Amino acid sequence: MKRIAKRGLSPIIATTLLISLVVILSTVIFIWARSYFGEQITKFGGPIEDSCKNVDFSVSFSGGILSIANNGNVPIYGVKIYEEGTFGTNDLGDITTKVIFPGKTGEMRANMINNNNVNKIVVVPILLGVIEEKEETKAFACDINYGKNIG
Repeated sequence: MKRIAKRGLSPIIATTLLISLVVILSTVIFIWARSYFGEQITKFGGPIEDSCKNVDFSVSFSGGILSIANNGNVPIYGVKIYEEGTFGTNDLGDITTKVIFPGKTGEMRANMINNNNVNKIVVVPILLGVIEEKEETKAFACDINYGKNIG
């Protein structure tokens, strides 16, 4: 009986395949984790979410004009407007026309606000933060819990 010599992969090829597999898997995990956690936006040296707690403002709405008084020490870049009605919360959009500095009042045209069949309208501040990795500024809308009601 004749024996057939079995030959496997050489150790060099096996090592190269294992290293390639590890590099590919680590790259996939890195890209997934980066997209999962997102970019960190900072303001005043900390996460921008912390600055939302320090925003103090008041709002009024009349004749399509939204008046915003910044009573705190955080500049407001704009506002996001929500309407809360019987069918839930509806995002009406952003207004980012000019910065309202601390101690100042600004007026913005808000044509999207319609007071018919709406329980309340919530105005949420938008802050301008910095993405340190890219050294660029980016707008951030605070959570609806930091908003003020109109009416």
